[in-house]
Amino acid sequence: MATVIIRFQVQDFTKWKPTFDEFSTLRREHGSQGGRVFQSAENPNAVTIELDWDNVENARRFYAMDNVRQAMQRAGVQGAPEFTYSTQAHRASA
Repeated sequence: MATVIIRFQVQDFTKWKPTFDEFSTLRREHGSQGGRVFQSAENPNAVTIELDWDNVENARRFYAMDNVRQAMQRAGVQGAPEFTYSTQAHRASA
């Protein structure tokens, strides 16, 4: 299993979120197993997404898709998102 953490700013979270939700089926078809969306406590337009994937390669392919990149721009993502691709090294008990 892999986890992708994506950090970025949006113009307006409430306008961005429906576009993110639109892609849930496509994400699942490409190996996403779900995850969590966070807003910064100080700035609700600072977004962090943490998604689990079946493997890193499928996640990279998904985020390289033109329609995904274009949708992010249309939804108001500002600048280039920061992607971190990880595999689990250890599970902490608390």
